[in-house]
Amino acid sequence: MAELLREGVAVDSPDDAGETALMKSIQARHPTVAALLRRHGADLDLKNHAGVSARALAASSEDPELLEALGLAR
Repeated sequence: MAELLREGVAVDSPDDAGETALMKSIQARHPTVAALLRRHGADLDLKNHAGVSARALAASSEDPELLEALGLAR
């Protein structure tokens, strides 16, 4: 992921379902990748075609490590 970002791949590029790399990293429970994407400006509030944002995915995960990595821990 870091290499793709260094090569200039847009951090919020969606796939055919409107899912971004940040959304995928949250769904796969990869806090390190999610944090890397956020440091590169990935948007928590973009929504996929189903209308779900990365922020909502993270909140529904209830994963404290993931929430901490995204700066969403309470």
